[in-house]
Order: sequence, then C-alpha cells, then structure tokens
Amino acid sequence: MNISIFDSDKTPECGMELGVVVRTGSDPTVTGDLRVVSNLRASEESSWVTPSSPAVPTDIRKLLTEWMFK
Repeated sequence: MNISIFDSDKTPECGMELGVVVRTGSDPTVTGDLRVVSNLRASEESSWVTPSSPAVPTDIRKLLTEWMFK
C-alpha cells in the first residue's frame, strides 16, 4: 500500500484536512494478464464521458466528486 502525505502548509482544494491519501495496491489478477488490461483499456476508451457531456447531470457529478473526496 502506498501512502502519500500532503505538504502541511498547503490545504488540498477538496477540503481534506487529514493530509494523508491512502492508495490501493496492485491486483496481480488484473496486472498479470495482458488480456484483462487490454479489455479494461478498450472499455475505458469506448465509454469516455467528456466534462461537458449532458449524459452526466451536474448535480450527480458534484455529489460524486464530494463522495470521492471523503
């Protein structure tokens, strides 16, 4: 597990006050098989949503962003 620590003098724009970001480790099932990585990349490219896309309403985008930063 990788842990990144923010500079104590700077407060992130998301409003986090703890200053620690916990990141997940690598999943060997996903990273060990090139077919899985290729399929993930293909699905990511085919389902890309632009920031101005009407498919994702602004209120849901805001709610999702707040949830991600908690």
